[in-house]
Amino acid sequence: MKNIEISKIYPHPDNPRRDVGGVTELAASIKANGIMQNLTVIEGGKGVPSGEDGYTVIIGHRRLAAAKQAGLSVVPCTVVEMSEKDQIATMLLENMQRSDLTVSEQAQGMQMMFDLGETEAAISEKTGLSISTVSRRLKIAKLNGEKLKGAESRGGTIDDYLKVSEIKDEKTRDKLLDKIGTNNFEYELRNAKDKQVEKEKMPIIKKAMKQLGAVEKKDIYSWSSGYEQVSECDIEDFSEKKLNSLPETDLYWNVRYNSLYIFKKEQKQKADGPKLSKKEKAVRKANGELTRLSKQAFELRCEFVKSFNSVKLYEKELSDWAVEILFNQVTGDGYAAGADKTHEFLEASSEKYSYYVDRNDFEKAKENEPGRVLLAVLLNRSGDCSKCDMFNRGYYEDMPTAKDENSRICQIYKRLESIGYKTSDMEKQLLDGTHPAYKGGEA
Repeated sequence: MKNIEISKIYPHPDNPRRDVGGVTELAASIKANGIMQNLTVIEGGKGVPSGEDGYTVIIGHRRLAAAKQAGLSVVPCTVVEMSEKDQIATMLLENMQRSDLTVSEQAQGMQMMFDLGETEAAISEKTGLSISTVSRRLKIAKLNGEKLKGAESRGGTIDDYLKVSEIKDEKTRDKLLDKIGTNNFEYELRNAKDKQVEKEKMPIIKKAMKQLGAVEKKDIYSWSSGYEQVSECDIEDFSEKKLNSLPETDLYWNVRYNSLYIFKKEQKQKADGPKLSKKEKAVRKANGELTRLSKQAFELRCEFVKSFNSVKLYEKELSDWAVEILFNQVTGDGYAAGADKTHEFLEASSEKYSYYVDRNDFEKAKENEPGRVLLAVLLNRSGDCSKCDMFNRGYYEDMPTAKDENSRICQIYKRLESIGYKTSDMEKQLLDGTHPAYKGGEA
């Protein structure tokens, strides 16, 4: 132990905790009782100005700030020798043990260790954190630091940051960080994922179409006169196996609404048949856009279910919902008609079980995540399904049924919002009938 003049002690510039916070109470305690625990310092170090003698703090940054505020001239210190890697690891661990670091500060601290040559395994060993935790923090460290701080101030979570880190385009990541904590984050994230998938899949699709001899034609739709749609698949699921059993000639293709469509030229006599009017084409095109948006809205609700585990917090709301469903079924209101997609909410095998969830899958999910399973069942029995026609019934001549506040879909959203769901602006516009797609526009 050594008493050192406070004027010769400097904060470490790489301290993961960027802000020591308020020290007024600690300063008052130090003034009354003195420093009860030594500072840990190294001789010299990165904090000492060039050409001067002094010490750099490793442990005790708040005590140093409070001692200065209390007017002390010397403080007790333990002088140690420590490599730069160990300095950062020690500061990181000390602050994390006291829950003083934000997620971004943790991430930047681990990134500094990684940049100094430490492996994820070594960082894990030195900090006492699991390798998976270290790996997740290093992913977060690649995000824009200032944007990340803003997201933290709006209540962002580690899961939010990790979702953003999966987006490869830097500008898109920055825009998503600005959306964290708002109702539109999940919607914008879904759009970013779709665009990323399309960018990655398009070269593969174009190569396959070229080998097939198909011609890209962007202005063909399923109702286009002279063409017959022969295949459709989500581009995320595209593989050359999807091209089996297609006609060998006169094929055309395009990508719309995150799906690949393949058409065949119709026989001449069929092409000369009745053609759709301009208005009919507009209606079908608009309904195609509404179908895409309805699918997006359903996927947003699925994402909420996948992350839901707050059954205790919302026990009354969930119980009320269950009672309402039972009442409607007993009174014959048919509230659950068409509900057949529980497997999608629970991520069971949808190809194997298109209408029912396997009993073993259900029991396993119920045991692991009872709250999420309860919500999935409630949504299913409310009639929430992925047929993507919730919003596009009655387009054009009639106002959409969704505008009726008593409609099934409006009631579903009302219930979801009561247990923490954040309805995006897109979904709100679909619900109140103001979305441009209802009049032929696009998102």
